[in-house]
Amino acid sequence: MMIISKDSITATRKKLNDPKKKGEVIDEVKKMIEIKSALQWRSDAIAPCCGSLSGYTCQLGNEIELLSDVLKAVERGDMPRASDLLETYAKIVGENQEREPVEPKFS
Repeated sequence: MMIISKDSITATRKKLNDPKKKGEVIDEVKKMIEIKSALQWRSDAIAPCCGSLSGYTCQLGNEIELLSDVLKAVERGDMPRASDLLETYAKIVGENQEREPVEPKFS
């Protein structure tokens, strides 16, 4: 199972330097889009009873759009553009992770 983290995005970005890994990068970006689309669908489905999720749904839409732009750039072979977009996306994900509540530690 793929977990989208700043580190996983950075690892994908590094693969852009190797032309042999273009297919792998495309697969990883498609998987990220799939994950974010599923989360967006779920947040849309429960938004009527939990109105506070509308901002989250919008954020997911923006992330999906950014990842779609990454995918297009990779497919065109515009690796510098794809790299820049992935760097931007890694920053967004990193900022979002910093805002997440810390899980309680049980001893």
